Amino acid sequence: MWLASYSATFHPILIEIEAPAKLCFRTDNGYTQDIQHALEQLRHWRMWMEESDHHSMFVRRFRLITGGLTGIYLAENRFVPKYLLIYGRRKEIKSDSKKRKLREQLTDSGIQIRSYDGLTPSYKCKDCFTVRLTEQGYEAVEIMPTLQISPSTAEQYAMVAGKEQAIVRNRYLSEERKRFLVDRFKYWDEWVQNTPREQRKIFDCSYHE
Repeated sequence: MWLASYSATFHPILIEIEAPAKLCFRTDNGYTQDIQHALEQLRHWRMWMEESDHHSMFVRRFRLITGGLTGIYLAENRFVPKYLLIYGRRKEIKSDSKKRKLREQLTDSGIQIRSYDGLTPSYKCKDCFTVRLTEQGYEAVEIMPTLQISPSTAEQYAMVAGKEQAIVRNRYLSEERKRFLVDRFKYWDEWVQNTPREQRKIFDCSYHE
């Protein structure tokens, strides 16, 4: 899931990822069971999200409140979930206009399909890392080797456990860089814990290390 915010709209984007070798169509141009099952998963998610009491349940579960993990959810924002399927390769439909039109019939304003060929690195994600939600809270899975820490992100990072382990197992970081990040995360976690929020707000958000 990717948590995104645009203007006054909050978009949790729920993502189903299937193997790149899977096909959309059978030899008779009918849809394969693989893609139908994948889209069924998205539709189940959408049905759950459309239940009136599940909106607030989702927000509480993922701590999506001002000053929480993302700091992007506000009570007055529109809550508009979206659903994305990462599936197959572009070459299956690239030279077949009929198949392209048939695949378009599988999507709507809320559900989109993207092939693996459309995945590209984003500079905006240079400071991101992946987390999982456990019973104890958020736990780090992977970090970006380009990650930088600043006061503006320290509060969100402090909510995530297991950062040291994620750093140590990252094969794209030098040993020196690993030691630096582990040390600085400890510093900023303690800073968040010991510094009142009002005082933390005065720091220049452009500061990174």
